[in-house]
Amino acid sequence: MSKKLSTKPLRGMEDYYPPDLRETYWIINTIRDVADLYGYEEFESPSLEPIEIFAAKSSDELVNEQSFIVEKKKGEKLILIPELTLSLARMITAKRQELKKPIRWFSVPTCYRYERPQKGRRREFKQINMDILGEDSLYVDLEIFNIIVDIFSEFGATSKQFQIYFNNRRFIDSVCE
Repeated sequence: MSKKLSTKPLRGMEDYYPPDLRETYWIINTIRDVADLYGYEEFESPSLEPIEIFAAKSSDELVNEQSFIVEKKKGEKLILIPELTLSLARMITAKRQELKKPIRWFSVPTCYRYERPQKGRRREFKQINMDILGEDSLYVDLEIFNIIVDIFSEFGATSKQFQIYFNNRRFIDSVCE
């Protein structure tokens, strides 16, 4: 007797039916619009990277316990990206001579983590990245705050409906001086 196939997505993953996808894209497009106002350019990297990139720069726990690993036919191991930092670093390094600084890039990748799914945490998820590279100023942090406030405002939130928590030793030291 054959096993009945499930109609449910894999654990920690979700189907997006048209109404859900419309809502998701409205959120993403709102973020894109705000990013554009601040001069950010959208970039995209592959969902798969050589595992060596993450093994060299990430924690063993992230690579060995919390990631989806894919093995190619010839034995090369690839990782479904658990976050975007190392892919971004790889891309910047590849074209560092050509890129004009400061670099203001953003991305909305689909990332993957092999973790126990729970409320608000899935194995497959969208992640918003906004990065300013090549500028060493505390104004960079303030710009990101302004972007966050503008995004929430575009969603219809008032300043009483959200709080931003920030911890940066350099910022605190400069304010206290």
